[in-house]
Amino acid sequence: MDQPISPSRLLSRFVAYRAALEAVERCRIASAQWRGWASLRDQARRAAASVAHNLAEGNGHPPGSAERARYQRIALGSALELESALDIAGAAGLGCADDLAAAVAAAGRSAALCTGLTRRR
Repeated sequence: MDQPISPSRLLSRFVAYRAALEAVERCRIASAQWRGWASLRDQARRAAASVAHNLAEGNGHPPGSAERARYQRIALGSALELESALDIAGAAGLGCADDLAAAVAAAGRSAALCTGLTRRR
């Protein structure tokens, strides 16, 4: 007999959610060295977490529903906010360039997946 799938297991199979968690991790690593830029670090980390939170919350609504689409749009906005914060960090010469590049790549993947979710079908 099949076991019911727990909500956490459902999220673990959600590619956009996993990409958002990767962006959270990469952002944490890259922003750890942003000395004197605490507000930018906080904003980047909150934006990264917001992507994951909104994808998860939206996933609790029926496919195709207005509520699900709303949370997906919010996740996309947060993903773009994260990309902006990372661009600013790069322009300001903050942290390790390799860590920042990895965070930018992860944020870009997350934003691309969110963009795909928000397209009208």
